Amino acid sequence: AYDGKLSYRDGSVLYGDRKPLPHDLTASFKATPSEFTLKPLLLTVASSTMKLQGHIQNYSQPSASGSYKVTIHPQDARAALRNASVPAGEVTLTGSVRYQQQDNVPFVRALDLDGALKGRELAVSTVDFNSVIRNIRAEFKLANGNLDVHGLEADLLGGHVTASATMQNVDGNSTAKLHASVNAISLSAGNAALRTARLNAMPIDGQISGTADAAWTGSLKNIQARSDITLNAALTHTRDGSTPVPIDGAVHVGYDGRTATTTLSNTSVHT
Repeated sequence: AYDGKLSYRDGSVLYGDRKPLPHDLTASFKATPSEFTLKPLLLTVASSTMKLQGHIQNYSQPSASGSYKVTIHPQDARAALRNASVPAGEVTLTGSVRYQQQDNVPFVRALDLDGALKGRELAVSTVDFNSVIRNIRAEFKLANGNLDVHGLEADLLGGHVTASATMQNVDGNSTAKLHASVNAISLSAGNAALRTARLNAMPIDGQISGTADAAWTGSLKNIQARSDITLNAALTHTRDGSTPVPIDGAVHVGYDGRTATTTLSNTSVHT
């Protein structure tokens, strides 16, 4: 058996004209003629970290298992990307991975990967938009070449967003489905978040809720999508100073990617 340790500090990776990101790496391992154990590997990039640990057996037909924890502070990349609009906050990704080599089985179909994503706050500030996304979470699983993303949710603009997605045969002629919903998104919060396109001329306050579904096979050009949106709002400033005027609406829109056709049905806005 051989026990070893690898480490270095202040490493740099250069890519194109990007500024290098300084990083440190420490890894401990144990190797024998039949197996290898990583215990663990820790990569630190600015204030972001990635921790990996795992075990590999039978080098001739490898079987591997491990776990990971990645803590990302996106703002660490601002200097390297020369982009001050990169969101700020913390996102953590944890999970496990398993792999068993099999004859005539593609790598992705022999890979079993699962994980959970969590983030308390992510501040988005661009030329056009400024807001904070809170309570981000999601879970995902990749198994037998199929991807399942579920429990994706976040608080945004005074409301709540949820989503789920599946993709069958990620390594071939894939079939994908996506469902998303928004609940009680605030028009006033959305207007305040817009920096260059505020609706100052439209004194409307209220909420938007709705759902969206999409599916496609093969190319994204084959997408079939539908969205149903409801509006519950009011004109907050009237000419004569009277009480707010209620405004209700419903929008039902569909899109066919194969013909690039958008259709509206049973759509109305009324007071």
